[in-house]
Amino acid sequence: MDSLTVGGNSGIGKGAAIHLARRGARVILACRNAQKAQEAITEITSCTGNQNIVFRKLDLLSFKSVREFADRILQEEERLDVLINNAGIPDTNTHDEDRTPFPSEDGYSQSFQVNHFSHFLLTNLLLDLLKKSSPSRVVNVTSRLNTAPTKLDFTVGDGNVRYPKLTHYTKGKLANVLFTKELAKRMEGTGVTSYSVDPGIIFSNIWEKQITKWKVHAMSLIFWLLFCDELSGSETTVYCAVEEGLQSGLVYFDCRPSRHVNSLIENDELREELWNVSLEVTDLK
Repeated sequence: MDSLTVGGNSGIGKGAAIHLARRGARVILACRNAQKAQEAITEITSCTGNQNIVFRKLDLLSFKSVREFADRILQEEERLDVLINNAGIPDTNTHDEDRTPFPSEDGYSQSFQVNHFSHFLLTNLLLDLLKKSSPSRVVNVTSRLNTAPTKLDFTVGDGNVRYPKLTHYTKGKLANVLFTKELAKRMEGTGVTSYSVDPGIIFSNIWEKQITKWKVHAMSLIFWLLFCDELSGSETTVYCAVEEGLQSGLVYFDCRPSRHVNSLIENDELREELWNVSLEVTDLK
């Protein structure tokens, strides 16, 4: 099995890479930081014995980087069985004092671009390879926060950030489940299926960055005691990557369909509008 994990050098993504490597999969780690990726590869090969782990550079804050990465994958890889869209960033350090989002180089909210737009672009660029490799899967890692009271406002805006209302982490996580559901609908009959994963509350590097920002280091112990570790937290991701007979388009939690899903996932018009906006933003035809 050939798998591609976006953001596989830390957190849940690294946990999933370890599980898949133990199953004998060839694992591609798509990461921005080469040093951290190589450190992850050393750890994964050491604890699994699998030497078939490779790094390819990908910066989700740049659509140019996403396209270059996808071009390289299409040139080098004969098949792709599983694409795991795992990378994500919180809103922390992506807003100035008046809560105006810092734009990416493409002019969009950093958090929404990383958490949705770039994953949307990457998935679509690799769809032909996924179809060629079918049966194949797309696994999108969301969050329980997809159920938070929120809405997607597609106002274009006229400031430094296009679509300035598409900013918050919760909106990106809602976009994940809407994208998964719509992709499942559009891929019917192709052999490509898609799943969203709610990993639960994990003590990952996202929380570590929050703790550092808050300068309350004693909370690290509390979080460590209460939250799942990254390896355990990645089990549902791997379940959706390998288990047979799953229903495409659903959100999975604890290796079963989740009971905690935003009702907006059933809104056909909203899913289609998000898809069309994402096509326009990423310049896909």
